[in-house]
Amino acid sequence: MAHAKATRSCKNLSFPEREDMEGLIRFQSSILEAVAFGYEDREILDRICLLGEKMVPDSVATIMLLDNAGRLNIHAAPSAGEEITSRLVGLIPGPEAGSCGNAAYRKEPAFVADTFHDPRWNGLKGLAREHNLHSCWSMPVFSAGRKVIGTFALTGFETRSPSPFQIRLMEIASSIIAIVLERMERSNALKQSEERFRILFEEATDAKMLISEEGRIIDINKIGHERLGYAKEEMIGRLVSEFVTRENVDKVAQRLTRVKKEGHATYESSQARKDGTVMPIEISTIIIELDGKSIYYSILRDITERKKTEMSLHESEKRFRDLVETTTDWIWETDADFRYSYASPRIKDLLGYRPEELIGKTPFDMMPDEVASQQAQNSRIYIEKRAPLDQIQTVRLHRNGQKIHVETSGLPIFDSSGKLIGYRGVTRDITRRKEMENALRESEAHLRDIVLHAPIGLATVSLEGRFMDANQSLSIITGYCKEELLALTFQEITHPEDLESDLDNARKLISGAIPFYKMEKRYIRKDGSIVWIQLTASLLRDPEGAPMHFIAQIEDISERIETKQRLNHLAYYDTLTDLPNRRFLIEKLEWALVQAKRHSRSLAIMFLDLDGFKQVNDGLGHDIGDELLKAVAVKLTSCVRKGDIVSRQGGDEFIIVLPEISHPNDAALVAEKIIDSFKMPVEVDRHLIRIGTSIGIATYPIAGNEGVGDLMKKADKAMYAVKASGKNGYRLFGS
Repeated sequence: MAHAKATRSCKNLSFPEREDMEGLIRFQSSILEAVAFGYEDREILDRICLLGEKMVPDSVATIMLLDNAGRLNIHAAPSAGEEITSRLVGLIPGPEAGSCGNAAYRKEPAFVADTFHDPRWNGLKGLAREHNLHSCWSMPVFSAGRKVIGTFALTGFETRSPSPFQIRLMEIASSIIAIVLERMERSNALKQSEERFRILFEEATDAKMLISEEGRIIDINKIGHERLGYAKEEMIGRLVSEFVTRENVDKVAQRLTRVKKEGHATYESSQARKDGTVMPIEISTIIIELDGKSIYYSILRDITERKKTEMSLHESEKRFRDLVETTTDWIWETDADFRYSYASPRIKDLLGYRPEELIGKTPFDMMPDEVASQQAQNSRIYIEKRAPLDQIQTVRLHRNGQKIHVETSGLPIFDSSGKLIGYRGVTRDITRRKEMENALRESEAHLRDIVLHAPIGLATVSLEGRFMDANQSLSIITGYCKEELLALTFQEITHPEDLESDLDNARKLISGAIPFYKMEKRYIRKDGSIVWIQLTASLLRDPEGAPMHFIAQIEDISERIETKQRLNHLAYYDTLTDLPNRRFLIEKLEWALVQAKRHSRSLAIMFLDLDGFKQVNDGLGHDIGDELLKAVAVKLTSCVRKGDIVSRQGGDEFIIVLPEISHPNDAALVAEKIIDSFKMPVEVDRHLIRIGTSIGIATYPIAGNEGVGDLMKKADKAMYAVKASGKNGYRLFGS
């Protein structure tokens, strides 16, 4: 009808105008025909390009789309060659980015009649001249929200401007392109949504079903039918009620009705597997729309393990009740003020009270007055700390007045908000045990005080070196339990470097040459680590004076030794670079100079100062500067021999001592090696830092026979001479 109306209106136009109008109609009809016949969107866009080229001879049509980065890329250009399209990849919209770049940038048509001279083509003139592209008309393509998403362009091989018909043609084309692109986007979004649903449906760890309003299975995922032992085809179309246990058949319709009324529901049921076994499940069902129809979407979760857990919990509770009722200990519960809320029947045997007589009372009501006050005070500390009661021994009064010793353990009880609401625990009669302990304590008090509670390790050792007895402190020191120690000799746990002196002392002790000996030595602990100990050994003899066994006192002095070593290290080494400090250097240098004079050898002192270090500190901060100094220390150490000394004197100054050299040139070679090592930048915390070094060298005996201080002054003077002459080099004093 619209086509006929347009055709009639064409009759009133002049011949060229009528021909243009008919062309537009054919253009639209051809594209609409492609849409009607279900062409792919990409085919439709190619057809738009080809039809545009047909209606504007000697032109090439292109469709470009903006990507997420805001750059234009070719989306359709069936007639454009690779040599053109490859040059337009990632085109950035702008005032000199050609017609398409301008159309996207300004959000308005860009009709360029002469690309060779139009400033809008400044960025693409090379492309225009190379491929003889004389004109280019571009129309922005807008989304439904009037956002530019791309361009449609006709590029001609001759200089020309568009006619009103051609402008109208491009407007129609860009509008149709926008519609096609929007349809593509909706179609892709729908496909992605469907694919996501399908993945979630099929790959879920729980069974899922789609059920019709009549209660028939429309679809079921893989895990759903496999758990029941059916093929998918065996379940589709059948009633859900066919796959539940007999007692749940009549409930299916009721549950679906509930879902239909409330929109959702969660309930428990049981499914019958194909092999006749039963699987307890929890079902969550909602109503969704699918193809215009309301259907049920159910998620079926296997709760077999949960049911087993519930059954186990029920059985556990029963066992606990039986245990509470039959145990010889008294089980109890209190509130947060230690008032009994439960007491097991054993309280009657323990203290002579019936359980109900204790409800509302506290443990302190059944204690002697001299005990109750202190225990009540202690209980407040436990409540404040929310701490467990761990084997607390107290005295209770039996109903007949007898004192009963008890041991109590308990745990705090908290509600869901974390508030302390009481304690639950057990109390047992330890009266007999306490009587036995007292008797044992009296008979073993002397030995326990000396051996068991000694703060140092104590042991008796056979004359052959085997441990005969050892206390707990020695076990802690060595890492061996008492039984393990009794299977060892002291030789086996003594460090090899200390063994000979220990054996020599033992021989002197046996011979009577010494009454005892004391020495510092190392044990090898069970875990292989080293522990420093101070050993004091004496000898026990029989009445005739014959040696019987050694008595050893062992004190762990590892901390003292480590502290000594640490203080020594701090005294002689730089804390930042761990290089020897000035004190270490002076001592070693004085000794090296004495040896050089005695044996007529040469030595060299090198003073180094970093060039540009202040700029690093000022520009990148002291933390980076410190890391740079550490890297320099490593670099300098790698440039010298093992016997040479690299020392940091403070700041960015270093001193190197070469104790034995054959000729001053040896020191020069080392200096050159160091300077070469600084040619490569040093990487510190992702910073590449270029620095140099100025090196002054003084050698003995060439620089004189003076002492250490004189040599160091001369090396320092040579270094400052390097600084004054341009830095990053070396100089031998006197050269």
